[in-house]
Amino acid sequence: MTTFAAMFGDGETARRRPVTVTLEPATLSIFGEDGGFGEDGARLDQWPLDELHFVGEAFDGAPVRLKRGAAGQARLTIDDPAFHDVLLRAAPHLRRNPNLNVRKIVGLTAGAAALVAAAIFILLHLTNVVADWLPESWKRDAGERMVTEVLEIMGDNGALCDQPDGAAALDQLTTRLLAAAETIPEGDRLDVKIRVANLSLNNAFAMLGGRIVVLNGLLFNAKSPDEAAGVLAHEIGHVMRHHPSRALMRGIGLGLVFDLFLGGGRTAGFGQAMLSLSYSRDAERDADAIALAILDSAGISGAGLAAFLDRLPDDGDGPGWLSTHPDSQNRAALIRAHQGPQNTTPALTTSEWRALNGICQAAPKG
Repeated sequence: MTTFAAMFGDGETARRRPVTVTLEPATLSIFGEDGGFGEDGARLDQWPLDELHFVGEAFDGAPVRLKRGAAGQARLTIDDPAFHDVLLRAAPHLRRNPNLNVRKIVGLTAGAAALVAAAIFILLHLTNVVADWLPESWKRDAGERMVTEVLEIMGDNGALCDQPDGAAALDQLTTRLLAAAETIPEGDRLDVKIRVANLSLNNAFAMLGGRIVVLNGLLFNAKSPDEAAGVLAHEIGHVMRHHPSRALMRGIGLGLVFDLFLGGGRTAGFGQAMLSLSYSRDAERDADAIALAILDSAGISGAGLAAFLDRLPDDGDGPGWLSTHPDSQNRAALIRAHQGPQNTTPALTTSEWRALNGICQAAPKG
């Protein structure tokens, strides 16, 4: 029997709980962990292997998401890269799953390998060019659908928050950051929409078309408005550098563009793909540099972003912000070394920060 760490969502609430799963001859057994639910080590459920279905795409090296039965609501997420191959050996029917995309290249000669390397090099540059060229109107519409899909994946209780005082504080902070971004090359005519979702994860996502979703758990984890402003400026940096569309193009491929040309407008699965993608260290440093330029122009200290990064584990383990934004400690050191303006003002007043923290009117569900 082989055991792996996993996250379990029951499909009824937004909460995700740590569990362990064990592959047995005919079943996948789920056991509670300390800090999860039930007694530590207690068997919570057994899923027959022949009833397992992938949720979204499944391929080597990516997190595996499973459900029981075609209509199952509960979800299991296993991040261990080794789990994918072990699962396929135990449940070979999953090899026929239409979402399965096993990426293995075998039997290449030295000449063929050189051709593949050249093709990849050209493709990566081509995807960047095409991603930057995608019409903004299409990216905005796709981004809205991606936001809806991400919230559905994370749980039915992950509603967007609109408590009036909190929404006013968010609008004020967004306006301040975007006005500062306009002073930076590529920041003019920037179309960004930032919203808060009532989910307890410490995370934020930049989707296509400048659609940014901050999870309420991130606001609860931020110790000051400057920390929240730093994260938002960083996400705006990703938007300005077209990182979401470039990452999606590399993860899904040029089929996205072909579908656009054919008029299909297909975006189903894009939100799921964005949750599985992470930015490169170069992209993170690029977004940090833009964030600092925005904060400098807005008169907000960059120390908040460094402090936020300092509290994140450097291994990116788990579903939080670092899982898609790696290399926190090195980035924090570079941000602290930045010489920003001497005279700064808090991103929000105390009352505005309190209102923003209450934008969902209650502690995040889950």
